[in-house]
Amino acid sequence: MEYDTVDSCAIPDGKSVLLTGGYYTLQRVSRYDATGYVAELPGLNTGRYHHGCGVFLRQEGTKVFLVAGGMDDSTNGLSSTELMLEDSDVWSITSPLPRAVTGVRGVTLGNTLYMTGGSHESRAHRDEILAWSDEKGGAGWEDE
Repeated sequence: MEYDTVDSCAIPDGKSVLLTGGYYTLQRVSRYDATGYVAELPGLNTGRYHHGCGVFLRQEGTKVFLVAGGMDDSTNGLSSTELMLEDSDVWSITSPLPRAVTGVRGVTLGNTLYMTGGSHESRAHRDEILAWSDEKGGAGWEDE
């Protein structure tokens, strides 16, 4: 590994993976493949670790990478969400999660990105499922 990536989040991208954030690499986004480190990608706006992430396709076929929640460098819980289009060179801040959540996990099913689990700042575990939607009249999280 090029960097110490404790508590980063991995986004699969074909034959490579994007590692986003991490305890020691808060804003860093790096691409790795089977042979190791490939390249540095645009950094996150908000440094984060112990966050959720994933990828989905928009209806027109554009691939979108997304990170959400986690903790900042002062261990404050985050609700912020950022996304980056596959052909972009910048992460954009977008609609936040309904609340700060750490340890949330993302999974894509049928081009919908879901976030589930994690815990609230009170350390209470969450059992909700949130779905990212940017096709229904505006970008945002919806309760499932």
